[in-house]
Amino acid sequence: MALGARVRQAREARGLNQTELAEAINWTPQALSTLERRDSKKSERAGDLADFLRVNLNWLLNGSGKSGLESVDEDTHRILGWVFWWENLEKW
Repeated sequence: MALGARVRQAREARGLNQTELAEAINWTPQALSTLERRDSKKSERAGDLADFLRVNLNWLLNGSGKSGLESVDEDTHRILGWVFWWENLEKW
């Protein structure tokens, strides 16, 4: 499974659409869609994606280790998403 497929898996597991995730990491939905479709092994925004989606960065990049998807329920994810957004507000 490629990076894009793991991003999509994590996004869907968190109940987000592409627009919601793209806005959360200050990307365009088109850029996220392209990442999810291509067979890429890296992304300069992988750290931001892993942080927001609360997944293991190594899993996101290369599929190794536990994903972290099983450790965060939907309500916790929403709270953590808002915390991430608030902490990064001044960057945007």
